[in-house]
Amino acid sequence: MGQGERNKRGTWVQVLWHLSDLAAIAGGFAFGYWARFVSPLTRWVPPDKGIPAVSQYVVAAAVTALVWIPLFHASGLYRMEMGRPRHRFSEILRAQALGILAVTALSFFYRNATFSRLAVPMIWFSTLLLTAVGRSLVQALVRRLPLLPPIRFAMVGTGALAVRLAGRLADSPYPHRCEGFFAEHVDPLLPSPTEPPAEMAVPLFGSVAVLAKEAEARGLGLLVLAAANASQGFVQEIYARCQELDLDFLFVPDLFSLWGRRVHVEEIDGLPLLRLRGPALSGWGGIVKRTLDLVGSVVLLVVLSPLLLLLALAVRLESSGPILHRQDRVGRDRRTFRMVKFRSMRADAEASTGPVWATREDPRRTRLGSFLRRWSLDELPQFWNVLRGDMSLVGPRPERPVFVHRFEERVADYYDRHRVKSGITGWAQVHGHRGDTPIEQRTRLDLFYVENWSLGLDLKILAMTVRAVFRHRGS
Repeated sequence: MGQGERNKRGTWVQVLWHLSDLAAIAGGFAFGYWARFVSPLTRWVPPDKGIPAVSQYVVAAAVTALVWIPLFHASGLYRMEMGRPRHRFSEILRAQALGILAVTALSFFYRNATFSRLAVPMIWFSTLLLTAVGRSLVQALVRRLPLLPPIRFAMVGTGALAVRLAGRLADSPYPHRCEGFFAEHVDPLLPSPTEPPAEMAVPLFGSVAVLAKEAEARGLGLLVLAAANASQGFVQEIYARCQELDLDFLFVPDLFSLWGRRVHVEEIDGLPLLRLRGPALSGWGGIVKRTLDLVGSVVLLVVLSPLLLLLALAVRLESSGPILHRQDRVGRDRRTFRMVKFRSMRADAEASTGPVWATREDPRRTRLGSFLRRWSLDELPQFWNVLRGDMSLVGPRPERPVFVHRFEERVADYYDRHRVKSGITGWAQVHGHRGDTPIEQRTRLDLFYVENWSLGLDLKILAMTVRAVFRHRGS
């Protein structure tokens, strides 16, 4: 099973996606018509203009399908992506929102038919759910169909990248099964490795010299080269062997294995150009995130204003010093801003020590400060920073300039945290990694957020933040 078989299976998956989407559109219109004109709902809200002909809704469903299917193609919902089992709900929602706008625009040019104002939202909502459910059912059907044996593949390379790719291929839209790993280099003075590493549940074959034997014995259809520092001659040798054995061949260029991050491809005059660091939160993504920040900060400042006044009074009465603590922090593009929070330490906490790292049981805290930090209440004034545009509701936590300089020298890619605005809460914080955890762990989670941002991820982090605060696990 080589590339031809993989392409054929991919085509079948795309056909099933089309059929499920068409069925979702038909089912959505059928449900909307039934719910509005046939279901018990008509007893409480009778249709004041009578019951329209079914054919009117059938024609509307056909027109919707003619508009939506090309829009789905343009939105990438039929694109086959290895290592990605199905499209996210947010992508389906975005594509259908465009489809709704397109169909609504077309309806202005056709006045001979009217549709119930109650039926229309029922149709859109049910179609959205049916589309998502249909694609999940297609995925389950393809992966469990007994007549479709998995494509067997092997990896060349035994490092973390090879293990990661093997796992992602196993989650592809149609079944793949890893048969084992070939070591890219085997020392002739040492015995050939036969036991797989602990994280691999498949054999480690040893040298690629046994490729022909293992390919025939295990029915391999694909070989993936993911070996660090693989020479050009080694790649050509493996490719030539795959041609002889009729094996599909994929490989990760050495630059990608070293980089280990998302790569963006651009094209100029037919030549592919690789961008190792794509723009973060630009275009509509930036507009959506800023809108969420503005709406969220205004609402929370208004709703929490009584609590903010009460906490300010408590800080004033508990100890001498300012109510708010203002501190320079480094935000997006390494710009410095003044972050505000309720003072939780003595006013002269760093008078003799200078900038030092705060700890979980810091002796410089006041009694009220310990309570504020335990419940993350000292962070509430930062909604003002969000409203001003210095920060975001969600993003990597900002650090002080003196610590940023140290971390940039010590932690690889630490600067990339500053490609987005700093946040009141973040992906690292909801996983329990606050200021007293190793900076390497927090940086890894922060970079995941920067490269995988979506509105859904922000909303998920905000929901997890509420749970984390009540569990005293993060902020």
